[in-house]
Amino acid sequence: MDVDKMEGSILQSMGEAVENAAVVLMCISSKYQNSISCRTEAEYAFKKNRPIIPLMAENHDPTGWLGVLLGSRLYYRVDTDDQLNQNFPALIRALGDKGRILGQQNGNSEAFTGSVRDMARHYNGKSSNQQNIFSRSGKQRNHGNNNDGGPMKTSSPSVKPERQHGQKTETKICERTYTSTATGFNQYETPDKYEYRYVLPAIPDDRKIITFRVKANSDAYITLSSENKDVEHMYEIVLGGSRNNISAIRLGRLCKNEVQVSTPGLLSPDSFRHIYVSFAGQEIRVGHVGQEPFMKYTHKDPYDVKFIGFSTGFGSTGVWEFCTFGYNQYKTSDEYSYRFVLPEIPEYKRTLTFRVMAASDVHIALSPTKEDSGDIYEIVLGAGGNTFSTIRLGKLGDDVTTADTPDLLNSAEFRHFYVSFQDGHILVGEVGHKHIMEYEHGDGDSFPVNFVGFSTGFGNTGVWEFCDFGCNNYETPDEYNYRYVLPEIPAHKQTITFRVMAGGDAHIALSSENCDVKEMYEIVLGAGGNTYSGLRLSKLGHTEVTADTEDLLSATEFRDFYISFDDEGTLQIGRREEEPFLSYTHEDPYPIRFIGFSTGFGSTGMWEFLDFGN
Repeated sequence: MDVDKMEGSILQSMGEAVENAAVVLMCISSKYQNSISCRTEAEYAFKKNRPIIPLMAENHDPTGWLGVLLGSRLYYRVDTDDQLNQNFPALIRALGDKGRILGQQNGNSEAFTGSVRDMARHYNGKSSNQQNIFSRSGKQRNHGNNNDGGPMKTSSPSVKPERQHGQKTETKICERTYTSTATGFNQYETPDKYEYRYVLPAIPDDRKIITFRVKANSDAYITLSSENKDVEHMYEIVLGGSRNNISAIRLGRLCKNEVQVSTPGLLSPDSFRHIYVSFAGQEIRVGHVGQEPFMKYTHKDPYDVKFIGFSTGFGSTGVWEFCTFGYNQYKTSDEYSYRFVLPEIPEYKRTLTFRVMAASDVHIALSPTKEDSGDIYEIVLGAGGNTFSTIRLGKLGDDVTTADTPDLLNSAEFRHFYVSFQDGHILVGEVGHKHIMEYEHGDGDSFPVNFVGFSTGFGNTGVWEFCDFGCNNYETPDEYNYRYVLPEIPAHKQTITFRVMAGGDAHIALSSENCDVKEMYEIVLGAGGNTYSGLRLSKLGHTEVTADTEDLLSATEFRDFYISFDDEGTLQIGRREEEPFLSYTHEDPYPIRFIGFSTGFGSTGMWEFLDFGN
């Protein structure tokens, strides 16, 4: 840490350092992971949504808080001089050439290399000498051997790190290929290349509207394509073109603008903008979630839309968040009993979008805890036989606002809604339309909102999809049908941690493709009535190794597990922070790039994958 510049409260100094940083370089090592100061600073950088680039200062596999925070971010090895020299050009490209790098107007790469090398030696314990670490003023400062060394900040924009050796990978998805370099589970970065990324699954046939969040200076692009690649006949949507002044819809890549509107300041490099694109029938509509569209175009001969691509270019990079279409699906019974199964709402997210299919009486609870009692906002959609909607203070509390909403819900098709909540200001509406209800809880008495619950009742059941939450939280039916909805496992990651709640027969597939293949590892947890577990070399293949695991799983509480695999073909499975109960070495190991999961044979399950964005 830049201890010499810290005056007064160290926490205050660390907070200011993170807030003033454009990018955070984390020198990862066991010493770093065990440092309380490093953890405090790193978690604050994550909370403030600062770009993070991990530098591996030693051969260390981050676990616990650090493993969760880093997720599937790509990293640069700097633990030897050869690795540093090899990866340094890619690191410089990742930092970019906009702004000043370490205070040097022209960028002193030789000094920067030495600084990173010194930090790496410091954090992996190979050096006890004083460290030369650059301050933000560009001057070198001598620092003592501080075992609590934290992240190093530079004033440089965030650009996506390249994969190992600077190469992209071609990923085969059940006979379709695309180029994938995802950095997180539902978050992606795009470089200044104007090169479309097709990394999302096919859009379900019933989905005619998509929502996403993007952070960019300008020139953010969306394609609506019939294939997961650029094709001749596709829609191209330009957001914030011409230095963030105009937006447009085109009938092909770089084709003429069929419609163009003035949108000054539409995008921001500092905050996410929440946008929807709808493509029902012959009309394309684009707008801010919760508002009327700012751009529309009617195409008399509409193109087929099955995939979405996204990119930035012309001087701009971007960070994107997409929900994975239709994968976070839940059911609610006719019991008016709230389900709190989604993760805590991030502080920066004050709008949620969801889809629901129900005849009437859909309920949303905005609560400070995972309970429906006390100070909560209760939102009811389609009450009174699907004739009106209301907002209440408390479960079954007094109505504070109501609206006539005849036929708002439908038991045969999904309806897409948003709810925003900021300091007691509640807005509710259909995505792509103006809000239908608004309530201002004033006088400083607004309730905190940390969790969302949902329910149906009074003669109605419902099916829900939450696209802003739980993209790492899934349910699997009693079908023994693998779900491949997680991104490709990063090349450096050889341990996967997850949580599962099931009565038995929870299955994991480790595959070379994001679908079942002939040669893949299948791990069965809690087979035989939750009495034993095993490992196979194919789906329903011969069990190579088994272990007695009585009551390993539970239908009422999550159980935590890990799966590790190395280049020599050794796989180990165990309860988190315990010795493995299954171990197997495969002499001719299969490549592992994707993970699938399922339940069956009388069991359903709920899953959370902690390495993929939890």
